[in-house]
Amino acid sequence: MGYESKDFDIEVFGIEGNKFQTILEKYGSVKIVGNFEIYLLGKNVEVYLSKEKDLETSAKRRDLTINAMYY
Repeated sequence: MGYESKDFDIEVFGIEGNKFQTILEKYGSVKIVGNFEIYLLGKNVEVYLSKEKDLETSAKRRDLTINAMYY
């Protein structure tokens, strides 16, 4: 579409929250926000620890906006 991305939203499956936070902390400061397990890594990376079992199940709960495109 010709737009440069301002941030990255990453969804991760199949790992426990505490273990995942420890892994992320190796790459910088981590902040958990909201009622969901969303981890802010730096200023422009949001990592969501999915409760779903796989990508297909997760996709069914999302709205299909530009923010929900998978790469």
